[in-house]
Amino acid sequence: MQSSSSAKPVVNEPRVDAYDESTESLSEDSGQDAVPVRPIDTSQLHLAVRYWDPALEAFGVAAGNEANAGCFSRFLWRLDVAIGLRGRKARLGVAPWLRTLANDEGRRRACFRVAAEEEGNAQRNIVQIYDEMRGVR
Repeated sequence: MQSSSSAKPVVNEPRVDAYDESTESLSEDSGQDAVPVRPIDTSQLHLAVRYWDPALEAFGVAAGNEANAGCFSRFLWRLDVAIGLRGRKARLGVAPWLRTLANDEGRRRACFRVAAEEEGNAQRNIVQIYDEMRGVR
């Protein structure tokens, strides 16, 4: 039996879909040059952030890990959807950046900060719109 101090915590991992040919779409180019476009694989990014949890400090993980992996994971899913809607050129343009991000912890942290800030801004905007609808100043 392992001691509780050496066991990794159980963390819900984000869903990572396997490639399915039914999700394949054609590029926005018309004519004979249209080629199938495969979804961008963000699974390595999801795996890289699966243990980002403030409770890990109790397990001896160095401080400075991102506090909210869920926020970053939602950012990745939104990015995947947004790129998917823009077609082949967008996929080809963002793929190298995603590979770099998957392999560079510093860039993941910077990207996480942007994602967390954007999520906070979206929440503030929703509250502001709701308050305006209710007539609260």
